[in-house]
Parts: sequence; C-alpha cells; structure tokens
Amino acid sequence: MIKNVRFTDINFIIVLIMLFCCPIDILAQHTICSIAGKVIDEGQNPVPYASVAIYSGTVPITGVITDNDGKFLLKINHSDNEYRLAMEFIGYSKYEGFITPNKAHINLGVITLKEDTIALGEVVVTGKEVARKSTVEHTTINASANMVSSKGTVIDILRSVSSVSISNDEIAIRGNKNILVLMDGVPTTAGDLSTIPAANIQSIEVITNPDASHDAGGTGGIINIISKRSRAEGFSGMVAANYGFSHFASGNIAISYNRPNTSWRFSYNAKYEDDVINSTLNRKVHHTGYEVFQQMQSTRYTFNNNISLCADFRINPRNRLSVDAKVIIPRLNVKQDLHNTFADHEEFRYNDVTWNRVNIEGLIAYTHIIKPEVSDITIRGSMSRIWGERPSHYWVGGVENNRSVSGGSPFIPALQADYKHEFGAGTLSVGAKLTYRQNDVYHEFYELSSGDWVYSDNMSKDMLHTEFVPAAYAMFSSRISKKFTYKVGLRGEFSTVTLNSKHDAIDECNNSFFLAPSLSGTYKLAENQDLSLALSRRIGRPTYPQLIPYMSMVDATTYEQGNMHLDPEKATKVDLSYNINSEVVNLFVNGYLNYTTDYISQVTKMDGERLITTYANADSDLKTGVELSLKVTPAKWVNFSVSANTYYVTTEGIFKGTHIDNNGWTNNSNLMFNFIPWKGGDIQVQYFVTTPQYYPQLTTSLTHQMNIGIKQRLLKSAMTVSVLVTDVLNTAKWEVWSHNNLFDLMNSSKNKSRMLWLGVSYNFNSFKQKGGQKTETNRSLIRLGM
Repeated sequence: MIKNVRFTDINFIIVLIMLFCCPIDILAQHTICSIAGKVIDEGQNPVPYASVAIYSGTVPITGVITDNDGKFLLKINHSDNEYRLAMEFIGYSKYEGFITPNKAHINLGVITLKEDTIALGEVVVTGKEVARKSTVEHTTINASANMVSSKGTVIDILRSVSSVSISNDEIAIRGNKNILVLMDGVPTTAGDLSTIPAANIQSIEVITNPDASHDAGGTGGIINIISKRSRAEGFSGMVAANYGFSHFASGNIAISYNRPNTSWRFSYNAKYEDDVINSTLNRKVHHTGYEVFQQMQSTRYTFNNNISLCADFRINPRNRLSVDAKVIIPRLNVKQDLHNTFADHEEFRYNDVTWNRVNIEGLIAYTHIIKPEVSDITIRGSMSRIWGERPSHYWVGGVENNRSVSGGSPFIPALQADYKHEFGAGTLSVGAKLTYRQNDVYHEFYELSSGDWVYSDNMSKDMLHTEFVPAAYAMFSSRISKKFTYKVGLRGEFSTVTLNSKHDAIDECNNSFFLAPSLSGTYKLAENQDLSLALSRRIGRPTYPQLIPYMSMVDATTYEQGNMHLDPEKATKVDLSYNINSEVVNLFVNGYLNYTTDYISQVTKMDGERLITTYANADSDLKTGVELSLKVTPAKWVNFSVSANTYYVTTEGIFKGTHIDNNGWTNNSNLMFNFIPWKGGDIQVQYFVTTPQYYPQLTTSLTHQMNIGIKQRLLKSAMTVSVLVTDVLNTAKWEVWSHNNLFDLMNSSKNKSRMLWLGVSYNFNSFKQKGGQKTETNRSLIRLGM
C-alpha cells in the first residue's frame, strides 16, 4: 500500500493550496475508494488537526484533517494510478508515501509523525492548537488559536508577537514603523489592519528578515495576512457573532462551495464600535513661552464592512487559476471636546472629523506545472485601489470657525512572474515584478470671515505622486550535507518617482537603483538543535501618510503635516538564531542588528508661532537586540509560553535646527498560560508588558495589561462559545513625554480597555463529521503569496 513512507520537507504549508484539484480522467470514474488511518506522535499521543492530502504529481486531489483522536477518513475515485500521500502538522516532519486507490477500502493503520528537527531554523513555540513557527527570517502564527480572535482584529493578534509593538494605533516591527503590509499577497495599508476581523484570518506572517524573493520595501519588515479558505467538499461555512459590553459588536459569515475542479468562497463581516478616550496634555514651548493644559474627551464611532469573493479553477492537472476580490469599507467618526487652560484664559473647542474610505483589492494568479515535481511557473496580477475623503469641522466657543475637506485615491497595480526549478543540486527560483504606485491628494481649508467661508490658500495643498518599480530576483537553495542548508538570493529594483503640486509649483522626477542581496543558512548542531544566520538589505520608500503635504489641525497652535521631499531609507539586517526542541521545553533565541540610514522619523518643528509635527530623514538609526520564545509543557493539559524582544536603539539627526535623536533600552514581552481542564475546554491567561519606547523627540511610558478567556467547543466541535475579559486590571493606557530644545510635553490617554466579550460561532460541514468524512478546519499555515 505505502512505500517510501517518510522524508523531511521544511514547507509543511503546501497542503493548504487547492486541495480539491482533480484531473478530468479521474472524474470519469464513479467507484469510490475510502482511505482511513490514525496519526500519532512519537509519544503515542494522537495528533489532531494534522493535514492529510493526496496528490497527482504536485497537484492536490483531495484532503482532510484528523479529528481530535488523530483519525481521518478521505475518499477518492477508484483508480489503478499511483498517487502521492502526504501527512503533516506544524512542528513535525512531513510524512510521505505512495498509494494506489484500487480497492473499495484501504486502512493505513497507525502512522507516526516525528518531531521536526531539520527545518531551517524552525521551532514550535506554542501548543498544538496554538500554532506558531519561529525561524531566523520570520514568525508565523495561527490566528484562530488566539483567544482574542473571537472578538478582535488583526491588530489584536499581532500583540502576541513580541517583535511587533503597537503604540497609539501605530504598528512597528522591532521599533521600525516603515513596514510593508500585504493581504493575501496584495499590498494594503497598515490602517486596514484595524478593520480586518481576526475571525476571517487563517494565519499572520511577520517577516523580520525577508529574502530576495520578497519586495525590498519595508525596512522594518513585512506583515502578511492570509485569509481562511475552506477545503470541505460541497457547501461549508461559518457564522459568528460577538458582543463587547458595551457598544462593541461584530458578525461574520463565510460560505464555501467546492467541487473537484472549482472552488467558490464568499465572506462578509460587519463591525460596530463606539469608544470613549479621555486624554490630558501639558505642553510648554520654550521659544514663545506658550503653555497649555488640555483636557480632551474623544468619542470614536467605527462601522466597518468587509466583503470577499474568491474562486479557484483547476483547469487540468497542470494548470490552475485563482481569482480573489475584496472590498473593505471602513467608516470612522471622531468627536472631540477640548478644554484648554492657558496662563490668562480658558478655551473650549469641539472637533468633528470623519474618515470615509472604500478599498478594493484584487488578485489573479495562474500556475502552470511544466514538469511535475520539477518545475512550474506562476503569473500573478494584483490591484489595490482606495478612494478616501476626510471632511472636518472645528468649533471654538460654540461657533464653527474652520472647516476642511481632503482626500486621495491611492492606486497600486502589480504584475509578477515566478519560475521554480528543482534539480539534484538544489532549487532555483527566479522572478520579475512590475509595480506602479499613484496617489492624487487634495486638501481644501476654509476659514469663517464676516459670516462667509473663505478659502485659505496658505492651509490648502495638493500632490500627485507616482512611482514605477520594475524588479527582478534570483534565489538558490540547497543542502551541502545532512547538517547544513543554505539559501542565497539577489534582487534588483529600479525606481522612477514623479512629484507634482500645482499649489507649490513642483514638478520633479527622480530615478534610483537598489540592490537587495539576501543570505541565510542553518547548521544542525545536534538532533534537536539548530544554529541559523540571515542577512539582507532593505529599502523603505515613504508611505503616503508620510508624504501628503496638507496640514491637519490638532488645536489652535498645533498641526500635523507630511513631507513631500522625503528620501527612501535603507537598512542592513543581520540575524543569528539558536533553537532547541524537546518534549517538555522548546526554546528559540534570536540576536539581531538593524542599521538604517536616512531613517524616516516623525519630528515636531517650529513654524512661526505654530508647532508642526511632520516627517524628516534622520542620519541613522541602529537597533541591536535579542528575541526569545520559550514554551514549557509540563503536562498534556497545561503549557506556558513567554515571548520577549529586548533591544537598544540609537537615533541621530538634525532637521532644520531640531534635534531628532534619542536612545535607550526597550522590552516588549507577553506571557501566556494555556489550560485544558476538560474535554473541549480551553482557558487562556495572557499578560502583556511594554517598557518605555524611545523615538526621536518622544518617549513612551511603560504599559501592561492582562486578558483572561474561556472557550468551549460543543456539538462535536462544530460550535464554539467563548467568554473573554480584556485588560482585567484596567491598566492599559498610552503615555508619551518629551523634553527637548523646542518644547516640554506630557500626554496621556485612556480608553475603554477593560471589557467583557461574549462570542459564539457555528461551522457547518467544515469542522464536524459529515457522511463519515472529516473536512478541513483551517488550522494549518500557508505560504506567503500562495
């Protein structure tokens, strides 16, 4: 029945791609062969949620996952042809063999998965259900395993990654906010992460040291979000609802229809919330003696709609086509009541600002298998288009005296081709990509004068920005011996940037070329120990929030404004990691160095009597640190994990006489206790702590919080009920202070962080047994861009 039963493959991820492709000649047969078995580990324990799939060459035919007892049953059309059978689960070596489905029933018996000790620097740092992989290049987490996925967004899931820090809704990887964000491989904005529900997410990959096959953009790294894809035959789906006390609500529905040659997926998510944020601010400007104490209450109303429609077509065993389309419609309204106290008077202000946006994303991918198990080519076309508008109204003493309307329409199409060839010496990958980026920005500001609204030419701005980036890469990976594997690559990107502004009479064009080499390798020290090294070069092109030139009013003397003349920042990244695995303890330690020149930083400058917060290029930024992930499993019903990132940062630079330097030690850590007290039950306790973080001119204060959640699976795991309390101790807050040559500042804010959440979800056909067949639950991880 089975021969060549096992060999190692570091990419356990492939099984999730189109598991129901089926050749035409097989469809012509009608007799069914049932294949059953049980998957266990080396400790004789069942392995639930392991992926089991059958391939014709490299094309998936069908697949299921194991149940809670490690058992599986899959069905395939009767045939005398030989097919490849693959079984895998995160943290275990891939098990492969060959099978001929020429009988009505085949029982494979008990199959043992062995712990993975050969993969390139990989180590499992959480439990079987909480799937997380850490390597010298990236960390991949299973979104559904985190308790906050029942109520939260991608932002909430990212908090569990110690290399990611979130401060005042801004995201940074190892302290660098210049990151590249992808949704199923399509570029999106970091702001969209707070609108994407975690319930729709399969996995999140935080790539801290990307290789040459990835875009060179984002000196901080890449965040790639992968949507859920059901593989259950026929109709399957999920409905979920969550409510947070008080005034937070979300609902999800996802439906899939899979046939041997086609798959269709539809999902819709709606979210409403209103949050109250209380803030205080003390600011003293040294040059003018201006001093203010500000009390502010902000009410944020959010209503998001996410719609997704996807289709896969298996044209024949060697050709497949995928089409994905997403629409994200976030609405945000912020109402602010401000009470300003000056040395000689008081002032009452009221601001009403609304963000309206429609984001459309699309992806078309075609794959042709030139020679099964040897070579293939994939062509992808993607598009992201945003229409945004921000009307704003400002009152002083009950009278509206200023108003503005601004907007933009970022457009990012891309075309990419990748070729891969496997031969005896290793694997060669080459590719080319064309990316275009455009945004047409406008800002119109009006002032009330003698009862009439007067256009302010000084406060109004416009900008048309375009960027064309053709790129090409080549990468080779191989194994020199049983103990050493390596990967080397080189990417080149040529950039043409144009900048136009009618208001400022600007018409500029700049060209540049950037080489992005990458190198990584892993040496096997012992059966359960690896040592890995990774090096890469990255370029951080300015984002649109950093570029847009118009002024946003904060108060009468404070404004925010982008900088159209920013230069790209360039980074050199070096990582060295060590990991050791055992049945009780899994440890991953990674030391890193990130050196960035022309570092893009936020800075506050004086402009007459006004303080303007903008962006500028600092001379350099150096971060050296250590990441640690530790998991301890003393018993089957309990495990403990800790993840920590500690680094020292030094930033140096001067912008128009303003110092934009800072330095200090920062730590971002989280701890998690996971208990399984009874069948189907799960209790999680999470604790997060972030020490002061150091940015040019600004330093944030220590913050910490604790979440406690209980989850219960019912109806053979088809239904899940969860109860979650966030920020149990009510300690979450945001504080920032500064003492520099321009001003002194102390700012703190607190929102509704301690909340009770109730959630319920029901899965039909996808998770529960139906007709004797187990179907997939989306618990595995998949590869970037697939």
